[in-house]
Amino acid sequence: MDEKKVPDSVPYIVHEGDMARLERSNKRLLIALIAALTVMLLNNIAWLVHEHVDNQQNTQEITSEIQP
Repeated sequence: MDEKKVPDSVPYIVHEGDMARLERSNKRLLIALIAALTVMLLNNIAWLVHEHVDNQQNTQEITSEIQP
C-alpha cells in the first residue's frame, strides 16, 4: 500500500492562503445566515399581518335584542 507522505511543515504562504480562503467562506456563510434569518422574520411578520387583517374582516358583532 502506498502511504501518503505528510510534510513536516507547511510553508507559511500556503497556510496564509488557506486561512484567507476560510475567512472568505465564513463571511459568505454569515451573509447567507443573516439573509435567511431576515427572510424568515419578514415572512412571519407578513403572515401575522395577513391573519390580523383577515380576522378584522371576518369579525362581526352579534347583537341580540331581547324581546319582552
